Amino acid sequence: MATLYGKVKGMVNWAKVYEPDVAFGDEKWKIDFYPLDDTQWGMFDKLGLTVRRRENTDLDREFVKLSRPVRKQINGVMVEFTSPRIVNKDNSPVREYRKPNGELLKSYPQDAKPEMSMVGESVLIGNGSEIELTLISYDTPVGKGHRIEELKILDLVIYNSEDVTVVSDEPTGNSDEQPAWV
Repeated sequence: MATLYGKVKGMVNWAKVYEPDVAFGDEKWKIDFYPLDDTQWGMFDKLGLTVRRRENTDLDREFVKLSRPVRKQINGVMVEFTSPRIVNKDNSPVREYRKPNGELLKSYPQDAKPEMSMVGESVLIGNGSEIELTLISYDTPVGKGHRIEELKILDLVIYNSEDVTVVSDEPTGNSDEQPAWV
């Protein structure tokens, strides 16, 4: 089967799209993606993807974990990927990579790193932001694989680190006080 591209609308949480997540020794840009409705969930079927639905009990919604690798072996060649392209709803770039001739750069052979420049600035994408996600699906020896290609920000929720409360598990001196668990 051929390589397919599709667009899916939904909400994003935990968008790690500027610096790859290196958990478990696997470098990937990752998001938790909450498709908007059944039509959007159906796009995964149209792309031939079998995705594991997960439940977020806090939001009472289902989501999927989607990713883009930093590098991948493709047809015997190690390919390096840039971070996903991120654009505003008018398609103006938020952050992308370009060659000196202006051509958009999404990937390149590892042994032939091209000259490139980052265009735009990182905008932290807060939990609950609405996006349109461009996915690619492709054949692998074990079934269909996927890769995030682009995030279009439709409604940005500003990430504010000051909203994060750090709770200490150190007692404050009162012997009756129990450590706080988050």
